[in-house]
Amino acid sequence: MAALPAPPLGPGTYEVRGRVVSASGVPVAGAEVVLNGLDWGGEAHAREFVTTEKDGTFVLTSEGIGYVLVFASHVAHGFARTDEVREAWQSALQLGDLALTPRGVLAGRVLGYGDEPLGGCVVSASPADEGSQFGWFETHTADDGTFRFAALERVPYTLEVVDSAMDDTSSPPVFTPNAEGLVLRMVAPSALLTLRGPAGADLSDVELVVDVVERVDGAWRPGWNAEAIDAPADAGAGVYHVLFTAPGDYAFEARARAGATTLRGFKRVKIGLAHHAIDLELTPAELPALRVEVLDPLQVPVHSWRAHFFDPVTGASGGTATSREPHVTLPLGPWTATVTPYDGGSVLPFTQPIDVVQGVEALRLKAPVIGGWLTLQVEFGRSGRVSVTGTLSSASGAQRRISVSRSARADGVSSFRESTSGVERLGPLAPGVYQVEVGAEKATVTILAGEDAELRIAIH
Repeated sequence: MAALPAPPLGPGTYEVRGRVVSASGVPVAGAEVVLNGLDWGGEAHAREFVTTEKDGTFVLTSEGIGYVLVFASHVAHGFARTDEVREAWQSALQLGDLALTPRGVLAGRVLGYGDEPLGGCVVSASPADEGSQFGWFETHTADDGTFRFAALERVPYTLEVVDSAMDDTSSPPVFTPNAEGLVLRMVAPSALLTLRGPAGADLSDVELVVDVVERVDGAWRPGWNAEAIDAPADAGAGVYHVLFTAPGDYAFEARARAGATTLRGFKRVKIGLAHHAIDLELTPAELPALRVEVLDPLQVPVHSWRAHFFDPVTGASGGTATSREPHVTLPLGPWTATVTPYDGGSVLPFTQPIDVVQGVEALRLKAPVIGGWLTLQVEFGRSGRVSVTGTLSSASGAQRRISVSRSARADGVSSFRESTSGVERLGPLAPGVYQVEVGAEKATVTILAGEDAELRIAIH
């Protein structure tokens, strides 16, 4: 069937067509084109935005007669501007090629700890003066680690590789355009990770997770004190650059598909201050989709929880389920689940080993204890105080600090002196008797499993 013709433009409507090219005449994809329409008196009556296609072309539709100002820009190529006049009888303006002119260039490469080029990194350029009127720019490094900014002002800029330790100084380096051949070197450890599937297999739908891990009670589990970021390398499919914020033990877990076959691989590696080459073998794996339930000691389903699953041998993360999204996909074999309260839930944190076997459809995690929440209301009255601190002590002697401030007014406007009370919600707390000390006042409260308690204390 032949394509339908484009609908005619309405009265007073016109099109602006053109192409954005680099200074050397190469079409530029992803350039931003802005149209400002002014009437004969110079008053603005239209503003339109569009991004160029792969061949550098663009089409803008606007209304009105008068002056037409078109601006084109691209972070790596610079700016272009053209001024036109649109008469009432014109339904289209053909601008031809808009050649971008570089203005304020900073360009260079991002290298890893072993001087390997890092592709896919996010590099930002921000004015060194925090009070500057100029904005910041962001780009990605190419496969060979190169980056280029060509739309900067003539002011000093701070260059940063986002979320990565960079250079050998305590603060990001500052450069003033024009400067090329810059080198941003990572001082944190890095690795080139290669995923290897069966011979001749083409990997697709790759999922890669890198976690810092720690040994707790004889088993490995995810830690919480370091991060890693990864980006595809140019060496081929299944090859990744991985940047670490600090040395330590890391677990790598990857999943992919080779045709109709699901593959998985995992490994724990000790990362030091060096560049590492890591091979990760992927083998066929069954990944059943599982429904997760958390039950209290009476086998009643619990609400508002989060469950994280990890491999007890490597510490590699397997996935997360919540009471809102209670499904997870895990390979067959042993796993460890850690459950924590979520969105005001009353389940107390616990860990449970599980075994995913063929044919299983649901994982039932049994919470040994269900806690409760304490709503503490402090009446300030005419005491003149705007906040107060204290402690919450259990029978075992464990203490938790409390801080309560006067609440905002009902209309949401913060006005501490006009409020007479403040509320703090504490939990989940294990069942038992607690002593609350706020200022010079003391009180006792009992927490029951699965129930909320309230306590009011007046400050004199």
